[in-house]
Amino acid sequence: MDVLFVAPSLAIAVVILQGWLKFVSREPPNGKKHGLKMEDSVWWIDWIVTASIALVVLVLAASHDGRATATLQVGLGFGVLFLGYSVIPFFVRQICYNGNGKIKSWKHIAVLNFVGMGILLSSAAVGANVNGL
Repeated sequence: MDVLFVAPSLAIAVVILQGWLKFVSREPPNGKKHGLKMEDSVWWIDWIVTASIALVVLVLAASHDGRATATLQVGLGFGVLFLGYSVIPFFVRQICYNGNGKIKSWKHIAVLNFVGMGILLSSAAVGANVNGL
């Protein structure tokens, strides 16, 4: 099965399951049907963490099996993760949240989630390539 299909499918499954657990476990405020908030749609953080774990595990597995790794590819993969852990959070803090700590709009959430999915896909692609998948 193609890793570029599996990675987003797993990410979407995690989002659905997390959403379900948040939905059923929160008591809705008075007059509302659910207790979900706009911030519950911020998934990029989960996806960047998942990407880093996947890349590390896949590179370690390839190394353990004695496979040669494409140093440039792995370096770029970790470089993308560096952006996900350093530049992107700073950007998010400065651009996407208001002074009260609330995300500004759905557009900001969509862009952030798109970036997070890109990082997840790039990490999965590098890891799969290193492992010959």
